[in-house]
Parts: sequence; C-alpha cells; structure tokens
Amino acid sequence: MINRYEKNFTENKRGYFFGDSFSNALFLSKHLANPYTHLTKDITAILQIRHEHNKPYQKDGELRDNVSGSHLLIISPQINYNLRMTWNFSLTYDVPVYQFYNGTQLAKAYAITFSLTKDFGYGL
Repeated sequence: MINRYEKNFTENKRGYFFGDSFSNALFLSKHLANPYTHLTKDITAILQIRHEHNKPYQKDGELRDNVSGSHLLIISPQINYNLRMTWNFSLTYDVPVYQFYNGTQLAKAYAITFSLTKDFGYGL
C-alpha cells in the first residue's frame, strides 16, 4: 500500500495555485512462475486499486469549483517482465471506475503506461 500527499506552496506563472492532492493505492501481485514451464518464470501480474482526491483550488478564500477538484477511483492491471534480475519492463492500463469532478473539467477515459527500469545492484 502506498499513501501520498502533495502540498503546493506557490502559484505558477499564470497565477494558478494547485490544491492539495491525496492518493492511496493498494497493490496485489502474483508471480506467475509455473513448475511446468519456464515461459512465465520472469513475469508478475499486478493489480492496483487507487483512489485520488484533489482539493479544489481556492484563492483569497474563494472556491473555484469549475477549474479543479476531483475524486477518482482507478483500477490498473499491470504486467511486469524481469530480464536477468536487472531490467524490468512494465505495461499498465488505467481504467477509471468512478470519476467525480467539481464543475466542468476534462475526464479520463483510460491511460496506458509503459515503463522500463534498471536495478543497479544490492547495497547501494
């Protein structure tokens, strides 16, 4: 489980101040190693269930509903392939299950992410 809180302290160049953001994610994983085949020995299936809450933007105590703030519930299946205990190739598909946006905003339909990471060894 991962919990994350983001706090912004300054406005950007256009005078916009992002509200606080809270994110909670639960991960369930299953290594697909099978004693009958070597094809799946380096593959892990992961399911992420994530809730995101973004507080609405406020300026001088005035709430700006039409430009910010949301509650999202997202399910993200992921497949990870580990090459030689060094390289990890991951493919993730984000599916919004529930979306509530304050006012009028663009919603998410889905997202696909590919990531590549390298482990540099133990004890660093």
